[in-house]
Amino acid sequence: MPDRRDFLRSLAAIAGTVRVADWWTPPLQGKPRPAANAAVTPFLAGIQMGAHTMLDEGIEPCLDLLRETAAIDTLMTYSHAYGGDVHKPLAWLATDHGKPPLDQRTRKLPQVYVRHHEQYFKDTSLRHQKPDASFEYAGRDLFAEMVGPARSRGMKVFARILESGSREVQNVAKVATINADGRPTQTACWNHPEYRAFWNATVEDLFRSYDLDGFQWGAERASPLARLIQGGSDDAASCFCPFCRARGKANGIDNCPTTANANQTDSDGDGVGDACDNCITVANTSQDATACKDTDGDGVIDVLDNCPSSTNSTQTDTDKDGVGDACDNCKTIANSTQDATVCKDTDADGVPDALDNCKSVKNATQTDGDGDGPRSVRDGRGLRTESEC
Repeated sequence: MPDRRDFLRSLAAIAGTVRVADWWTPPLQGKPRPAANAAVTPFLAGIQMGAHTMLDEGIEPCLDLLRETAAIDTLMTYSHAYGGDVHKPLAWLATDHGKPPLDQRTRKLPQVYVRHHEQYFKDTSLRHQKPDASFEYAGRDLFAEMVGPARSRGMKVFARILESGSREVQNVAKVATINADGRPTQTACWNHPEYRAFWNATVEDLFRSYDLDGFQWGAERASPLARLIQGGSDDAASCFCPFCRARGKANGIDNCPTTANANQTDSDGDGVGDACDNCITVANTSQDATACKDTDGDGVIDVLDNCPSSTNSTQTDTDKDGVGDACDNCKTIANSTQDATVCKDTDADGVPDALDNCKSVKNATQTDGDGDGPRSVRDGRGLRTESEC
């Protein structure tokens, strides 16, 4: 699984090389802003909000409402809303904001509310959504419009980036995660260099193009384990792309570090993948060569072979005693210990005494015409109709 912390650190590093305003104590209205290196407080009163709601209500009326009713000093407004559900019914929307709410279920709203610049995206072929005239607010540049009014009210401005797989990003299929069967999913991989370059470019572009105090990263994805528990689809367990496999090897979690095996199949569950296991049918973590020894060369290893020294690839065992017919001293009587007396054949007719109806007289066919068993008597007509003993 890709490490969100590492991914986020790389984004933060990009932001840090540009210009992010120092944390500062938010001033009350009418009071001066403190110096950049003044003592700061870790507290803030922030709100995470959809960009379209601010545009619906009007930027300045919206900011005034936030300041006056909730003393908000930090705005975390969506700059990118990939995967966000904005189609909420009217009954869920506030009616006390000075304007009647709009039914979002019938609207076509953008997922990107900033303007991006090509010069920052040289290292990736991925591109953000570019809303055309069919989208509401397609011609608006919200962050350029809101920073001035926010600053005049003593508010900090953060860009909130929502990333839940980025299915709507152009060319995202190139950086898709790979499931356990080696097939691409519809979700982007955090370990793919192009995807990392894409978000690094995005963050650099944001901070070079807008007067921001920071950004809030929203990675709304469940872990592979959670996805397996919740849905268990074929795409739940991922990612097995070359970049994730390399990361796994570096951390000692690849079950075949020197052999390519994207699906990590381990039939015997011994922690060694089938692709490099010297015996895929018997758990053998130590990879001891004797574990899969096949003395008779019949394709069945000794520990599973019911006749280790006699070729019998079919493993036929007529009496089900665990000893194959090819080496069983008595195929018709269960005799796992192979005790020689169990299959004693006194008359040497091929029928062991325990099953012979005439133990002292050869009668391989075991004929018993009158069905009376092994008795030395004649039938009522005075004729022998069987091999009487």
